[in-house]
Amino acid sequence: MPFSEGPGEVPKEPGDRILHAKLTKGLAVLMASDTMPGMPLQRGNNFSVSINCESLQEIEELFTALGEKGKVSMPLQDAFWGARFGMLTDQFGINWMFNFEKPKLS
Repeated sequence: MPFSEGPGEVPKEPGDRILHAKLTKGLAVLMASDTMPGMPLQRGNNFSVSINCESLQEIEELFTALGEKGKVSMPLQDAFWGARFGMLTDQFGINWMFNFEKPKLS
């Protein structure tokens, strides 16, 4: 999904940057996005480690633990793709993304 197709208050420019991408193979999940508009690209901020959590409790615990002495860039919140999601930079400068896919109601 490019930024130009993002919901709500997602910046629409530059529209060709990737807002949300997801590749899966078995249990392996790779999620990616370009840097946010206005965020300068620097060596080290061009990637994030993404953890796909198995429960709300797990995402809360991991987010709290890795965020300690770090900087939260996006608090945990409900995301437009049906997940609980948040981002932070830990005390060592590593970027993290946390995702919990909410169970789908049938």
